[in-house]
Amino acid sequence: MTHRVKWFSRVRVSSAACLLAGGCALSVDQAVDNLDSVAVVESALTSRQPAPGASGEITLQTVANAQCTVTSTSSGRGMPVVADDSGLVHLWAASTAASETYTLDCEDTRSSTRIKFDLKDSATFVPALPRATAAASTPKRIRPALRDPESMTQEALTKAGYPPHPDPKSALYAKWLSAVTTPTEVLAPRLIQRTDVNFDPVTNFNSARWDGIAQTAQTRYSLSVAGFTIPSFSPILHSSNAGMWTGVGGVTGELIQDGIFYSSIEKVGTYKPFFEYAPAPPVFPNFVVGAGDSMIIAVWEGDSTCTFGLRFGFGCFYIQDISRGSTFTAMVADPGNSFVGESCEGVIERQASSKLAKWSGSPQMQVDCYDAVGGFHNFSLSPYLKVTMVNNFSDVLATSSVVASDLLDFTWHQSD
Repeated sequence: MTHRVKWFSRVRVSSAACLLAGGCALSVDQAVDNLDSVAVVESALTSRQPAPGASGEITLQTVANAQCTVTSTSSGRGMPVVADDSGLVHLWAASTAASETYTLDCEDTRSSTRIKFDLKDSATFVPALPRATAAASTPKRIRPALRDPESMTQEALTKAGYPPHPDPKSALYAKWLSAVTTPTEVLAPRLIQRTDVNFDPVTNFNSARWDGIAQTAQTRYSLSVAGFTIPSFSPILHSSNAGMWTGVGGVTGELIQDGIFYSSIEKVGTYKPFFEYAPAPPVFPNFVVGAGDSMIIAVWEGDSTCTFGLRFGFGCFYIQDISRGSTFTAMVADPGNSFVGESCEGVIERQASSKLAKWSGSPQMQVDCYDAVGGFHNFSLSPYLKVTMVNNFSDVLATSSVVASDLLDFTWHQSD
């Protein structure tokens, strides 16, 4: 039996959560229960497949910003996904020798669409053409390259919509410099608040959910800048997931964080960015990312303009996909007025009662941490909490280590 997955918020995100790039006219897509029609679309594309065993991107054409469910034909299990502004749904999977079929069911305000695809069929892996939409005809907003970024303060950078800079002596600085000196498209994506996903604080050296390193100096951490390449995650059993993120706070209290989230159903997965000011639910922008993309992300405490530097009351978020040339920023009001910034971390995390998605090698994350007055802290000079992911039998599932003063790596050991 196929079960339709109900996963998106039926309420609007608070007006305090707004996209800086597109003003503060923030609206979360609403649920649509009354469907007028269902159109069945069969795949009919020319052949191209990834190498045997390698994961490839699947793009399927539906309606712009449609809320969708991808469902395994064999098991009936479903997973939520969202179409981008051009009407494309982005999935990831390896081709199979035997037939492995799925359906993609999408809803908009007028109708629904069903797309069938098979991982054995080479046509499945050919890029779909985006639909012509009003949004596509709107002129793009391009953030200009900075001519002299090294002369700008953190306050000036964040106020102008650029990411705060990492330590000039760190390896992350070169990636940041490339990001701010390249013209970049600024997006104002749809935002979807999800109550079925959450990212928790941690208080112990062993965790059922966390694998990561958290700085714990006696200070108020207020800013983290991180860079990484999105790992190529692989599905485990019927469903699995993994979130890779940086944050400030979170060892015991409120947490400001952003990053990427991979989830899978059977043999199909998807990647999504997210941001969260916990304990409020996470928000998933309709913003395309994928395996192998070079990312720079940041979170910080700021005021209502998201200016950094002894300014409080809001969590501010920056995510840039350097590989795809796009970025967005957002902010959320402090949900509990109790942020203390007791830690700064880099983490891979799974959801409760879920399988940890697999990755190979030891993907790395560069993390630079700052306190509220702009003081720099690294993992060589500051005390830190090393958290190992274990199962209920204390079997080690994933570990992390400090490779250099601002560089962490993550190793997958097994599924539970």
